[in-house]
Amino acid sequence: MALVCFVVSFSTVRAQNSNPLDDVNAQLRTMFSAINPAPEPRNFLYERAAHRADSAFFAKICTVVTDVNNFMITYEEVRDMAEDQSVMPTSDSFYAGAIDNLPTQTVPIGLVDYDFYYLKDDALSSNMYFEFDSTTNILKSKGLNPYDTLRNIFAGSVLRFDAPNNVINFVISPQNILYDIYNEPYYTERQFRIDFGDGKGFIAFDPKAPHERVVTYATEGEKIITVAIVDIDNPKKVIKTSVSRILVAGVALGTQHDGALEGVEGFDVAIYYPCEQSKTPNDDFKKVAIYVEGIDIQENRNTVDIHTYMLKNSRLDELRNSGYTFLVLSYKNSRKSIIENGMHLVDLLHRLKLEAIAKQNHEQFVVIGESMGGLVSRYALCYMESEAYREGYRVQDNRMHNTRLLITIDSPHQGANVPLGLQALYRFATLEDVAGLGLSKIIHAPQRFLMAKMNQFLDCESAKQMLMLYYQHSTLNGQYIQHQARGIFLNNMASIGKYPKFCKKVALANGSLDGESQRRPYKPENIRIPGDVLMDLEGGLAIRILRFKPITVYGARITLRTNGCAYKLPAGVYMILFRTDAKTFIQRLILR
Repeated sequence: MALVCFVVSFSTVRAQNSNPLDDVNAQLRTMFSAINPAPEPRNFLYERAAHRADSAFFAKICTVVTDVNNFMITYEEVRDMAEDQSVMPTSDSFYAGAIDNLPTQTVPIGLVDYDFYYLKDDALSSNMYFEFDSTTNILKSKGLNPYDTLRNIFAGSVLRFDAPNNVINFVISPQNILYDIYNEPYYTERQFRIDFGDGKGFIAFDPKAPHERVVTYATEGEKIITVAIVDIDNPKKVIKTSVSRILVAGVALGTQHDGALEGVEGFDVAIYYPCEQSKTPNDDFKKVAIYVEGIDIQENRNTVDIHTYMLKNSRLDELRNSGYTFLVLSYKNSRKSIIENGMHLVDLLHRLKLEAIAKQNHEQFVVIGESMGGLVSRYALCYMESEAYREGYRVQDNRMHNTRLLITIDSPHQGANVPLGLQALYRFATLEDVAGLGLSKIIHAPQRFLMAKMNQFLDCESAKQMLMLYYQHSTLNGQYIQHQARGIFLNNMASIGKYPKFCKKVALANGSLDGESQRRPYKPENIRIPGDVLMDLEGGLAIRILRFKPITVYGARITLRTNGCAYKLPAGVYMILFRTDAKTFIQRLILR
């Protein structure tokens, strides 16, 4: 009889520079590196990876409902099971490649379908199959086949947690459907099918070609998406199946625009004509309202999204009944300088003004700026009142920007306030700090993707110009200050007048109207104070190794506060990590 013995040591530390899960998988890979291949060679061995996902997912018929997080965890484990990991992209590469730059209502579907081997139950508890080199921790085959029956994993899922409205554009792309040569015969146009949970049953797709399918759900709530392989001769017979979920909001998607204004640098411009006009462009914008979006952190909002969430469900859109044409502006790059996007708006207003003046039958414009869009609009109008505009554009008309009303909605005119602790959390999520405490070790690919986008936001020029306090810029005494880009922006703004003088100005704020500071949600009677706790949680990462009882190899205690330095307790982000010592993870493996 053989005994497998693991000696695992734990330590409480402030920092570790390597991922213990990666260390474990590397050692498992080493341990099984010298065993003979299976009779029907496959690239994947279940025991070659540590497992966090439910073992029910490692089957070709799985009725357990999953979501994008579980799918990505399973994906990582499958990749770790591979003898040659290059057959699959990293989980971060796979997820980013599938989801990046897609509009919010577009949902890709991911799938992995691979054969894998599972060791016999007594393979590691007897001396029949392996010899063990205690010096190198490597198993060597003794000639007998240690492998159990060949198995298959068929795991599929939608790659978003939720959808912002009831109209979803599902994307089926070959790059997101991964399978080996042994399962390739299943992937025909007749056998690969998806049920989107809309009551229409399974729809057949050719998985080797890209497809999009727009599904409109009659109700909000959780929707079940089923991916399946069916029998080619009997489609009612399911050979493989995987089930996932997505949460659908009850908001109806806004209408597509009536047209687009072409040749506008810096913006995509959608046209929504007055309700009484035809849906074809004409040469007479009698009343024009220009809507400028706020910063688009993931750069995935389009004009339909903006119309849906900022105009469609408000009284603003009703102005179309009064003859207003709405121009909805979506940035081509919202992360670049507010000044640069402001100058793009100057060009657009200049173009619209000249066209309107030539027609001599119009009202002056109404400009509406959402969040950062208010700053972009304010800069543009101020610039158009300055001598620089008159000289640079050779303006002789005295109407300058031809705008009678500027409305800003939740615009940070005095600066944006993102808690420093929250900024620190974003940094820790994807970057290693000076002590090596990156949160990337204990969060999953979807969260890492989102946190990476938040970091791109913090690093972009427009965020630096807006934020009152900036995480990576501090004085020697630990007091955080604004980024130098904000000072330059404010000086530039002041040089052209700060606020436009030749139009009416209205500022709306969705904040406290009584002038008080923000209140604590857990104690509404108390206002926020510096150093207030925003989040306080403790968690750990437990894994199963070679069918042993799960052990916790990694954990964190995170305290997130409204302000302060991440390295100076009690403010900021603080993590206490406990983990295995990778060097002694497999200290002894004894076969008797």
